[in-house]
Amino acid sequence: MTDLEFYDNLLKECEENAKYSYITSIFNVFFLNNNDMKYRASKVMEKWLDKSHFKDICNIQHNRQWYDEYYGYSRFIRGKSYNAEDFLTYQMSDKQKFAVIVFASFHSNGYIRESALRLLKNYDNSLPYIAFRVNDWVEPIRKIAEDIFIEKIYSVSTDELINSLPYIYKLYYSTRRNQYILDLINKRFNSDDGVVTLSKGLENNDIYIRKICISLLLNMIDIDKYTIFANYLPKEREPFLRRKIYLNLIKDGYNVLEISDDFIKDKLPANRSMALRYIYENDKENSLNKGINMLLDKDASVRELSQRIVRELSPNTNIHEFYLKSINIKPQSAILGLSETGNINDCAIIEKYLYSDKPVIIRAAMTALLRLDLKKYQHCIIEMLLSKHCGVVKTAKLLIEKYYIQDFDRIYQIYQTSNLSNTRIKCLTLLFKDTKWKRLIYMLRALSDTDDNIRNLSLSAINSWEWNYNRSFVPISESEEMLIKELILKNEKYLGKSKARKLLFLIK
Repeated sequence: MTDLEFYDNLLKECEENAKYSYITSIFNVFFLNNNDMKYRASKVMEKWLDKSHFKDICNIQHNRQWYDEYYGYSRFIRGKSYNAEDFLTYQMSDKQKFAVIVFASFHSNGYIRESALRLLKNYDNSLPYIAFRVNDWVEPIRKIAEDIFIEKIYSVSTDELINSLPYIYKLYYSTRRNQYILDLINKRFNSDDGVVTLSKGLENNDIYIRKICISLLLNMIDIDKYTIFANYLPKEREPFLRRKIYLNLIKDGYNVLEISDDFIKDKLPANRSMALRYIYENDKENSLNKGINMLLDKDASVRELSQRIVRELSPNTNIHEFYLKSINIKPQSAILGLSETGNINDCAIIEKYLYSDKPVIIRAAMTALLRLDLKKYQHCIIEMLLSKHCGVVKTAKLLIEKYYIQDFDRIYQIYQTSNLSNTRIKCLTLLFKDTKWKRLIYMLRALSDTDDNIRNLSLSAINSWEWNYNRSFVPISESEEMLIKELILKNEKYLGKSKARKLLFLIK
């Protein structure tokens, strides 16, 4: 196969099936004397660049070197001198030319990177790729990149500067950049214009850009961070970034009681708990009412904190009675609250909620009943594996594991009778926790199941069982040995002859 045929096929795969994993390897097309193929490659690169993110761009360098070695680009350029401008054709649009130049700036050949860098200087939205070359491993290229970077960072638009933030921020952790580049960046952002730019960056859809803007603003001195973030905090979609802002405002000595009133409704339980704790520590007068309201929070840690606050500030409040009165208003939270503050007598009230039409309430009732009376309700929880609700089945499995409920015979019956794949897989996972030889029996039986997922699960479990064989020295009974031999021979086609022979050897 000729080079033209090889790269023609590669381009077809990229064009027809969007196989962008080949994106760096098709760069060798630009060393061929074929303008049509160069044009086709430029269109693929344009599409990739449009849909790529910061991490995708960071991976180009690694992929570039790997594909250069694999496809041997050096044979194309041996004895020749290439300039990135040679890769461009009259057919390409400006965006396509830009994409080609961007990829050229990551090439392993230093002359190609340098020529691409000089071309990038004339394009908008090129600052991110110039920032990469500021950390180039070749000093002359690094120096050229620094000069262009210094010129660009003060002339680019606000939008380009914001979109360049991940690439610029990467320079802080680079090893080859000069300190004066970082000083220049700090000077650019530690200004009134820089604060405006970073504040606008908070509106960006890219979470990484928002994270950088938040970090830079929080680290600034002599700015009113409260004004900037008080209005922004409810708009931030990422709960961990909201947490970072809230904690830093507290650390800097701001009074965040007003923010806390809204933050106490945050979707992340840790944020709600943090806000409630702050209100309790700084506004005892209003913290009691908020603590009482949070008694019905869905999260256990928030309820626990609320209960402590209410007990301390209002010792006469009967929290158990509060949950009993609230069970018809917010059954899920009230049931869980009863399990934390109640006793075995509350089980009669909670038990009827096992038959609710809402899975979240059923799951709460299951958790509460086992916590209050494990001995009575453990068999009831096993029966919940027959539920039509996936969430209920999942909770039943987790509770069976947590409380070491070991009625394997009943679980195996449910596995055999259920028509739901999810339920049968959950049952098998529980059965595989039986004793050494019994769980092998369940694994071998499941190998003949008609469900491919179950067969694959069983085969994987057998491999794990074999690996952990010597961790238990439980002797095999005569009846178990006979049954296991029979099942191995029956399922030899699934096990393979080698695996079957090994299992037969292990049971001797």
